[in-house]
Amino acid sequence: MIDFNFPYFIATIFTQLLIIYLFSLYSRIKIGVKLSFILIISVSSIIESFLSIHLKAPINAFICMIYFICLFKWLTRLKLKDIFFYMLIIWLSSILIDISLMVILNIIQSVFNYHFNALIVKPVCTVILCIILFILSRLKCINKLIDKAYNIISKISYGYMYIVLIIFLYFIIDVIGIINIENKMIFIILISVVLFTLTIIKFIINKYEIITLKETNNLLINNNEFFIKLIEDYRILKHNLTSQLLGIKSVSNKKSKLLIDDLIRGYNATFLSTQNIKDVPAGLNGIVYEKLYNFNQKDLKVFVENKIKSKIFDSISPRSYNLLSEALGVTLDNAIEAANNSEDKVVYLIFSEDEDKIFIEIMNTFTGVIDLDKIGTINYTSKKNGQGLGLYSLIGRKKLQIQTKIKNNIFKTKIIISKYKQ
Repeated sequence: MIDFNFPYFIATIFTQLLIIYLFSLYSRIKIGVKLSFILIISVSSIIESFLSIHLKAPINAFICMIYFICLFKWLTRLKLKDIFFYMLIIWLSSILIDISLMVILNIIQSVFNYHFNALIVKPVCTVILCIILFILSRLKCINKLIDKAYNIISKISYGYMYIVLIIFLYFIIDVIGIINIENKMIFIILISVVLFTLTIIKFIINKYEIITLKETNNLLINNNEFFIKLIEDYRILKHNLTSQLLGIKSVSNKKSKLLIDDLIRGYNATFLSTQNIKDVPAGLNGIVYEKLYNFNQKDLKVFVENKIKSKIFDSISPRSYNLLSEALGVTLDNAIEAANNSEDKVVYLIFSEDEDKIFIEIMNTFTGVIDLDKIGTINYTSKKNGQGLGLYSLIGRKKLQIQTKIKNNIFKTKIIISKYKQ
């Protein structure tokens, strides 16, 4: 005679319908009910009822996992990654609830010294699990959380091996939970599942923040390049307009010439030459221009030499880019102010790279005395009204080096930052 667990058969049908409902709800994919669909659910439930009796729980759980992946691939046109994601959400929720129910049963058996009949407990717990899953699925906050998780995951590049590994680890935890259902080990397993899940969530959030930061920085770089081009167009317009005014001046009377001279002086006073800024690597040119524009001294002579061929943001991580921007801003502030107070008023920028690092050399003329031994120490500054916190705040940063030296009355600052190792 073949054993058949009828209560578990009913529970299995109920479970399958609920999982399909949850998958349809979370994925926003409508799954139609056809005759073939009903036949598959019925036959698979009968098979699962026999397997639950004659196969060990780990093997049975693995077969169920493969079955649902194949079922949703047949019912929907979703990619495997999306199917894995929604199945992982449903399965993870089920594992947490299932192990929690095991803990409750373990407590009841320990307190009342009562041993439950597995043939009865299993279908009853399955129905309770389904009811809890259904209640959770009706909560708007849960649905919003799953949508948000999907949006995060969809932006992260990950391979199937990572998904299989995570599913396998949860599978192992679930199997250990089933084996240790009747002892205190189940409490440790529950805590392990929660900690493992939180670790994965933390890792995904960190990965997502890096991607978002990268997208934001790329957007800023694109905007920066647009405005640099706009400034260059404005410089050409100003040059052409000045030439046209000079042409008009040649045929004007004395009063008109004075008015034209005044207009030309006004244009020149309100516009800072940016002819060298276009040579600065994209992503750093906006920083350089901002510093020069805010300082707005026409006597200052700025020279740029760019030997960097690669894109800055493709070469370094987002955090390193922010650190590089901070270092360039601080050192350029110091160089511009020191050069402006000197007689020659020269700032020279050299951008270069090798396989592992990016180098920025900032050279400037200066007057007075600078103590190189105290550069980068707290409260030391060569400025009249400075606080001495600029270079000091950069010293000791990971992946960043600041070198300073004086040669032939030229102060040199070298910024070295490590490239991103993918």
